[in-house]
Amino acid sequence: MCGLIHAYNANTEDLKHELYSAKRMLERRYKDVSDTERPKSLLDLLKILNPYEEAFPELCRLVKISVVLPVPSASAERSFSALKLIKTTLRNAMGNDRLSNLAVLSIESMRVKRLDLEEFVDRFAENHKNGRILLK
Repeated sequence: MCGLIHAYNANTEDLKHELYSAKRMLERRYKDVSDTERPKSLLDLLKILNPYEEAFPELCRLVKISVVLPVPSASAERSFSALKLIKTTLRNAMGNDRLSNLAVLSIESMRVKRLDLEEFVDRFAENHKNGRILLK
């Protein structure tokens, strides 16, 4: 939500008060209601807040923007594809840190290809003067 606030120049002071009031209103409205009847999505929240748009102008505007913004799933799909390639039966014993780092390198392969390996080796040599490193 913080990114939306800054990207769409929302008045943070007004929004703070609107959020407090909307929270109180929703708590009172759904106090004795089962979880299945409570709003589950931003679209549900928008349907509830729409009649009160004059009372919550900033909140309604940001919720409307959130509802219509497309959410890319390609990056999530790319992550799972990369994990499938990395986490093979041969590499099953690798730790989570190493797996995570390899996944990032695989997902960001275009950036990795632009790395200057000479500079990388020089910087490594500066940090490890005696040439020995501890492998985990």
